[in-house]
Amino acid sequence: MNFKQSITLGLLLPVITLTGCTIQHPIADDYPNYVAKNKSQVSLPASQHTGQYVLAPATKGHRYEFRAFTVGYGHRWIVEFGKILDVTLNQPNVQTAFGGLTQKTDAASNAGSGLLFEFTLTDYEYKNHRAYVGLQIDVKKEDKVVFSRQYNAKGDSKGAQMFFGGPFAMTSATLASNRSAIERALTQFIDDLNRANI
Repeated sequence: MNFKQSITLGLLLPVITLTGCTIQHPIADDYPNYVAKNKSQVSLPASQHTGQYVLAPATKGHRYEFRAFTVGYGHRWIVEFGKILDVTLNQPNVQTAFGGLTQKTDAASNAGSGLLFEFTLTDYEYKNHRAYVGLQIDVKKEDKVVFSRQYNAKGDSKGAQMFFGGPFAMTSATLASNRSAIERALTQFIDDLNRANI
């Protein structure tokens, strides 16, 4: 092999590594099993209001991808936040806090059916070993918005776990960080909602 061929191979090798050999980790698929095995230790405040919830279309379809040098750049983590949020809203600590919270599955008016909580993801990023979440929560009553607030929360960081545990630990740490970010936003939301005059 001559010098020119060596240079060409040296330039192509990283491209092949980053494209052809990528291992994808769609973490939302692992989340139901994760929360079943790792019960939340967060006790949310009790809400004075209950109702139904809906995820905004963009939140349902959200998809974010990232790589982590700590466990090998050939791995790609895929975060579908809407799926993670939906599972979290149905966890025992959230259901207990709201005295029951059901998903609204049809597009009909919510007139006469109490409060409707609409969750809209406004920003999402995974960096510095943690999730950063921007979540807009609108509360509707009789089809009118009676409460609206933006919440910015960051999840727990598990950097050491990611570094030493490999891809499996990275998936677990990413799921834990997303859940903790959601629970922080929900804690703030319930406190604000209880203080609001609805």
